[in-house]
Amino acid sequence: MGVSDVPTTSPNFFKKKRSGTTRVVIVTDSMHPWSFGGKEERLRLFNNSMHTDSKSEIEVIYATMKWWNGQAPQNHIAISKLHPMYENGRRSIKQALFFALSCFTVLRLQPDVIEADQIPILPLYVLKLVSVISRASLSVTWHEVWEEEDWDKYLGRMAKVASTLEKTALKLPDQIVAVSIPTRFKLLRSGVPERKIELIEAEIDRIGITEASTKLPATDILYAGRLISTKNVELIIEAVALLAKENVHVSASIVGDGSELDNLLKLTKDLEVQNQITFHGFLNKNTDVWGLMKKCALFISPSTREGFGFSVMEAHFAGAQVLIADHPNNSSNYYLNDLEGVTAVKNASAETYAAAIKAFMAISGRVRSNHEYETKNIYQKYEKSWMQLRNQKRIAQ
Repeated sequence: MGVSDVPTTSPNFFKKKRSGTTRVVIVTDSMHPWSFGGKEERLRLFNNSMHTDSKSEIEVIYATMKWWNGQAPQNHIAISKLHPMYENGRRSIKQALFFALSCFTVLRLQPDVIEADQIPILPLYVLKLVSVISRASLSVTWHEVWEEEDWDKYLGRMAKVASTLEKTALKLPDQIVAVSIPTRFKLLRSGVPERKIELIEAEIDRIGITEASTKLPATDILYAGRLISTKNVELIIEAVALLAKENVHVSASIVGDGSELDNLLKLTKDLEVQNQITFHGFLNKNTDVWGLMKKCALFISPSTREGFGFSVMEAHFAGAQVLIADHPNNSSNYYLNDLEGVTAVKNASAETYAAAIKAFMAISGRVRSNHEYETKNIYQKYEKSWMQLRNQKRIAQ
């Protein structure tokens, strides 16, 4: 559903709620269709399946940043101005602080239940205070559990503070929703009581994928997701370049946007593979993304950190062969490893991905051996035609 397809209304959410209803305020700083990722896709599916009956006992309000122009979409309210979520390739602390302070507005929404997202962490502390004052229950959906070394790689000298904030935040909710079994296990290992954890595994839109199509051109390789450092998209570009040096030329499409876009574009140019790689940017229509998944030969996700792994699940269901990173923090391994059509790449590097791509292409018949390729590439076709022209000229003379 694109931005223009979202219905709009301007209800007064600050008025007294309807008698006999339970008001659930979902607090999140990013939402579909303005932002793309596993969290956003989860909320999109949630919203699509949500009851809209005016007599329903549940009233849902989405409290977020002001992503839209003009009227707010149905059931949405902006509690914060739109602030950039990333700075220098990482989640913006400034944005998290601004959004956290804005969460005091949730008090005026008279919630019965507050449903929040784990990221960013700072708003959880404000929402806990709001829940105590309003006597609302606080539920937090947890996508990933980070260790101190994970924070160290991500934040450096601020890692200790962030790790402490996360560990303390685990104690704040009345309920924690785990999006996958690996996440549930990590929550238990972190000391969260089993009674506080609700496992609600993510779902993919099977009907949407089945019916999807796109006019966008097919390529050999596809990546779809956020362009941020933890996704390791540069490994795909480097692998394509390594294969090109071996005269194995594959085409690739990269779908998504993020803080690493400029770096990835520069890398593509520096490695001289810009004619092989297409950057589609952010696609508003899910049908275009799913349609590309149906058309591609191979879907690659080099990400070593996934709370669930929507894109690889969708690509596998769409019928694509899938390459994923064999890493303990990649939850898609739990659900897809050992399934037909899925390969988990060990010791992820440009070299290992290049080898995996080459092996798949050779098996599928899409890439010939170097010798065969060299006798049939486009230059040699030209060369053959030139020689034929030359011979014809000599005969004529």
